[in-house]
Amino acid sequence: MIPISSPLRAGGYDHRVAAWSIVVAGFVSYATAELLWRASPRVSKGSCRLESWLGAGVLGLGSWAAQMTALLAATGHVFLYNPETSPIALVFGLSGSLVALTRLRRPTPLLCSLAGGMAFGLGLVGMCVVDMHGIVVPGMRRSFDVGPIVLSYPFAVGFSAPALWIVRGFHAPHAECVARGDWSLIPFCVLMTTAVTGTQYIDMLSLHWVRIPGRNRIGPPMALADQGTMANAIFIAVAAVLLGLLWSFHRHFRDSTRRRERAERAGAHTRAVLKHMLEGVVVTDAQGRMLSVNFAAAAIFGYRAHELKGRNMSMLIPVPREGAHESHIEGPARLDMRQPVDASPREAEGLRRDGAVFPMEITTRVARVGDKRLFVRVVRDITQRKQAQARLVRRANYDDLTGLPGRALFRDRARQALQRAERDEGTLAILYIDIDHFKAVNDRLGHGAGDDLLRIVAARLRACVRNEDTVSRVGGDEFVVLLERFSSHQDVALVAGKIVDSLAHPFRIEGYGGHDVRVSASVGIATYHRGGAQDLERLVRQADSAMYLAKKRGRHRFQFYGGTPSTKSKAV
Repeated sequence: MIPISSPLRAGGYDHRVAAWSIVVAGFVSYATAELLWRASPRVSKGSCRLESWLGAGVLGLGSWAAQMTALLAATGHVFLYNPETSPIALVFGLSGSLVALTRLRRPTPLLCSLAGGMAFGLGLVGMCVVDMHGIVVPGMRRSFDVGPIVLSYPFAVGFSAPALWIVRGFHAPHAECVARGDWSLIPFCVLMTTAVTGTQYIDMLSLHWVRIPGRNRIGPPMALADQGTMANAIFIAVAAVLLGLLWSFHRHFRDSTRRRERAERAGAHTRAVLKHMLEGVVVTDAQGRMLSVNFAAAAIFGYRAHELKGRNMSMLIPVPREGAHESHIEGPARLDMRQPVDASPREAEGLRRDGAVFPMEITTRVARVGDKRLFVRVVRDITQRKQAQARLVRRANYDDLTGLPGRALFRDRARQALQRAERDEGTLAILYIDIDHFKAVNDRLGHGAGDDLLRIVAARLRACVRNEDTVSRVGGDEFVVLLERFSSHQDVALVAGKIVDSLAHPFRIEGYGGHDVRVSASVGIATYHRGGAQDLERLVRQADSAMYLAKKRGRHRFQFYGGTPSTKSKAV
């Protein structure tokens, strides 16, 4: 029998794979430290227990993955692995990690760290030895040198015990220990990585192989795993560690988000209350001279309170609208003291220090002091209210998704155009457009992609017509184009053809996998005949009917109601 030295003594290691084993051990150490940090007393008791158990599982499973990577780094021989030993090795690793990490909360830090290091070291050495027993080399027999195995145990304890002592500070009752937790992750990762990888490589020094003459086969059939299968198992173990860490991050992020949302709601409530309590208040005399201005009122106009005191309130009214000074400021002052002042809010325009004009609301109250009257005016900046009203008006007239005129605005414009055509004996055409296969886009890519498609369709339709023409969205995937002042049906047909061709080009839907979507358009056309007496509703029905006829004839086309100028067939 010919003895074969261990791979390490022979220099038989793939240094890149060996480096990866250190990386895996480092990642596992970091994941464990993060989980233990999140198990600190800053969170609930149930979460502490759950994170601690998860950290123990991550450390045990990750240590096994790191040592399996170290075994793959041994390139001295092509070997196989008996997977039946893996559960036993995992039991050693998980048991040692669980005992080590569950003793962190004991009251004696030094003894607990030492006991935890001894338990973890025992589990680590046992896991390494069991895994080495699972290695099978064809035609060879393994033997062990006890010396390196004995040496690896104090090595594992010597590095893991200080690491456990460091992370025990996360659970210390002193706030300063918890505050230093983020910095403590670095030495913990270094010590634990050294303990895991160093123990494995020291234990591998004990492994020797003896060649058996005339034996090139393994022996009895066994369910052995090759090195590729071992690599897959390592990948699954590391992925499990990563998932555990990501789950912890998710819980931490979710809890932080909830706390932040609660704080934001409380802050918004407080700001809302202050906003309604601290309204702008200006106190003037009968001549409009400002006697008192609170901070909110001064801020509305862009001044400091002391800069307005003693000056006339007319300076806060725009020059072209100084007539408002009469109705809102001097008017109430001219009333007899026995006459009540109208206390209803009035809208006016204010002038800020920078010259900006803004809408405001003034409510006047009268305070009688002896034989004098003081006017208390509550001033509100109603810019947002006006903007909201403008948005409501726009929403009533325009489509939110595409920005095109909506049904109501289209009908208003179309009625005016029809009146002009009747008065001037002009021309008018309505193109009713339906997107073919739009439902399939929604079903395949979702409604978000459908909305993007409609926005692009709207842009292409606007590009196909003149600025004075109207493009409107009147339904889900239905659009209407209003054309005026054209010379002949050929002009309308040219526009309709441009629309059909434009919508036939592929649509790139960003954010949904960059899909190229192909649709087409069916266009129905109804024209107002010079001198005719058709109403708008009838024209719209005719265009809609022609559109359905275009669909019936194969889609991707346009159809005049009543046929093209060369045909007289009626659309049904």
